[in-house]
Amino acid sequence: LSPVNSMMPDDYNNDGFPDVLLAGNFFGSRIQFGRLDANKGLLLLGDGKGNFLEVPNKKSGLFINGEVRDMARVGLATGKDMLLFTLNNDSIQMYQIAEQ
Repeated sequence: LSPVNSMMPDDYNNDGFPDVLLAGNFFGSRIQFGRLDANKGLLLLGDGKGNFLEVPNKKSGLFINGEVRDMARVGLATGKDMLLFTLNNDSIQMYQIAEQ
């Protein structure tokens, strides 16, 4: 179980259809609920008809540990794109977007 704190739509697999990336987690809940830490980053691929397919973390390469507060896509001078994830009381995590 995990809240979603940030969503970023984009065409991550370059198929012309919008996809969405979700990230979150929350560690400050009451003791009886425990940490809400099940979200390691979730990529949903859209088919252009309103349907989305979950990409397993092993395939997407996302394994974000921590409480994601926000994310951004940043283009580098090399032409590559990076995803930056800002975490609560932690370092920024970066992932390179693979070319399709």
